[in-house]
Amino acid sequence: MSPNSRSQGIGRSLLAHLERFAATQGIFVLHLTSTDSAVGFYLQNGWRAERKVILNILGVNFEETYMVKRVKRRVESK
Repeated sequence: MSPNSRSQGIGRSLLAHLERFAATQGIFVLHLTSTDSAVGFYLQNGWRAERKVILNILGVNFEETYMVKRVKRRVESK
């Protein structure tokens, strides 16, 4: 992300949208891997760091952090 685009709430808004959409689809546990530089962002947004993992992309190993978040079930109002 461009430094000029940081701290404007864009990432937080995208995560909130993803979580709401997942809940509407019956998905209540989300998983991702994060680079070290982004782990803090996810932790601040309610994600939990589980463990380090190695991703092999086109023969190159990358160490990332496997993260999980439980999404709240939304109650529909009538």
